[in-house]
Amino acid sequence: MNPYDCITDFIYADHPPEEADMIVIPGSDHLPLARKGAELYHNGFAARILVTGGQPAHMQESEWSFLSRELRHLGVPDDALIKEDKALNTFENAVFAKKAADEKGIPYRRLLIPAKASHARRVLLTFQARFPADTECFIVSVPDRGGVTALNWMYSEAGIERTMLEVEKIGRYFKQEVGR
Repeated sequence: MNPYDCITDFIYADHPPEEADMIVIPGSDHLPLARKGAELYHNGFAARILVTGGQPAHMQESEWSFLSRELRHLGVPDDALIKEDKALNTFENAVFAKKAADEKGIPYRRLLIPAKASHARRVLLTFQARFPADTECFIVSVPDRGGVTALNWMYSEAGIERTMLEVEKIGRYFKQEVGR
């Protein structure tokens, strides 16, 4: 047993895909998220993809525009896409995704959420905290930049840095939540 297995198990959430009301792609400039979303859509796991993401300072367009363009390129029709283009962080991705679904009258009993491998647990916890308790969230992870995954994070400086940063961010995100 690797002494870091507990960190791996905590940070690197990943579920087999299940049929869902919609796929929710948290904003990012990481195209594999859109590719995974399109794959899930084309394999019939959900009929809608809600893409969330505003325009961060390092991008010339919103994450919504960036990811939805790739989804269209991969054959996802416009009428399957739901737009949310204000969120600038994981917390806002969840809050604004729920609001967009509510405004469109789209149920969210089951969500499929593509997420970068090291970001997966924070995405899962944030969506679980912001959607009703009976909403089931399934994370389908994709490798981070540089190919960081649950199997190799502890073997590179970048993997260690990215993983430990997520441990810190989860603490900051949920410090306010505990005890509510």
